[in-house]
Amino acid sequence: MKFKVPIILLLFFLYGFPFPCLQAQSLERDPISTVMKKLDCSEEQAKEFLIYVSKQIGIVQIALSEIASSRRTFEEKQKIIDFLLNYIVEEDAVIFVSSKLGSGRIDTFSVKQYLYHLSRLSQNYKYESVNLFFDPNYLRLLGLERLPEGDYHEMHIIVKQYFRGGFHKYGTAYRDLTLKNFMCTIREIRKAEYELKLKSIQVRETLDVTEQKLAQAKKDFEQYKRDFMKYHSN
Repeated sequence: MKFKVPIILLLFFLYGFPFPCLQAQSLERDPISTVMKKLDCSEEQAKEFLIYVSKQIGIVQIALSEIASSRRTFEEKQKIIDFLLNYIVEEDAVIFVSSKLGSGRIDTFSVKQYLYHLSRLSQNYKYESVNLFFDPNYLRLLGLERLPEGDYHEMHIIVKQYFRGGFHKYGTAYRDLTLKNFMCTIREIRKAEYELKLKSIQVRETLDVTEQKLAQAKKDFEQYKRDFMKYHSN
């Protein structure tokens, strides 16, 4: 099974933005059998497909983390935004953003609006430090269904997103844990050859999180990035 992976991924290695090779785990009992049935492919092809999807979602997670980071310059963030807009997300993709504060309102952005909003969190909220990262051990395949228009499938991936905004002197100003649904389209380019695009990011639930759990999740996320770079540098 072959997959279309954009050449621009090489820039992630040059810029130092690696992505972890995550193993997709399904809310269904047997994700491999599900993929075999839905895509009419072999067991080996189904395993390759799940690895490909997990890598693509990993790229999105790393990209969002770097765009939000207060340690990156706007020029660095702009390169990542351009990459996502050109190679990973659908043109009409939308993103839903929530907060555990106030009424729990959920705001909707076009993907372009959201990426620039994310890149300016430090300025807009006066945070001295911004951290956005994901649980590398939590990646759930919720559904894979064929769409009526052409050779497309719709896939839902559930992830855990952590956010922390704070100040060097006073500590954390805001933190939360959000379960998000990465809704993607999978296009069959040729037989057993697919391309993943992000269609929307939807909020499932936003919760409070302790500093201890936040620190551990960040440590795990950074370790996955280091492990991936070590693997690919050999």
